[in-house]
Amino acid sequence: MPEQGWLGRLVSLDLKSIHKKLDLLFSEIGIIEFDECAAQVFGIIRTSLEVRGTPIGPFDMLIAAHARSLDLTLVTDNTREFSRVDGIKLENWRVAPESVSGR
Repeated sequence: MPEQGWLGRLVSLDLKSIHKKLDLLFSEIGIIEFDECAAQVFGIIRTSLEVRGTPIGPFDMLIAAHARSLDLTLVTDNTREFSRVDGIKLENWRVAPESVSGR
């Protein structure tokens, strides 16, 4: 039997099951609204990056602004891009933490 292409895999998905799982997931986690404060921080980040000539993608700026406006740590594997944003706290869970000295 030939390997199923992306369209075949998409058609075979049980979308109702996926929607139920997503509904369950989203009912268990809090979703914090992107508010006026986050929008203001977005403007600051965008201007700062443009002035320095080190832009990042528009959606990454939105994500960074939301995290920074709430003083939250952003967990990402894209630290190279997000590290250009001043004042943002980053963690990359795909990288082993540095060993604690004395152990």
